[in-house]
Amino acid sequence: IGPAGTATLADALREMKQLQSLNLADNEIGPDATATLADALREMKQLQSLLADALREMKQLQSLNLADNEIGPDATATLADALREMKQLQSLNLGCTWSHDNKIGPAGTATLADALRELKQLQSLNLEGNDIGRFGPAGAAALADALREMKQLQSLDL
Repeated sequence: IGPAGTATLADALREMKQLQSLNLADNEIGPDATATLADALREMKQLQSLLADALREMKQLQSLNLADNEIGPDATATLADALREMKQLQSLNLGCTWSHDNKIGPAGTATLADALRELKQLQSLNLEGNDIGRFGPAGAAALADALREMKQLQSLDL
């Protein structure tokens, strides 16, 4: 679709609030249109598939900020699968503010912890405000086990 088509598509996507899956592979979007598309995607709260698929291909990504996105434990499992491929990741922010919660919870934390073990370059991790231990110790225990293996970690927000 190219850059011009992407700008037109971005306008339409803003209206598609219930879209859950979007595949834009091999469309030669380009860097300028990517910013326009990113703005539109921020408004699409139900979109789940695009992010996980795209992240799997970003093996050189060093920083990922998905704070305040209400991703929940199921999407966290999908995200964890993608994170396992991101060996260069240095900073991961899945934290939340008072008004939004990623709702990772203990089950999502346990799944995420398995993936975190593989992120040997991770220096900063923010899981603040995600009810990790609120419903029992399982999530916190899994995270504690993973943290023991994360030798490069310099900053931790819970």
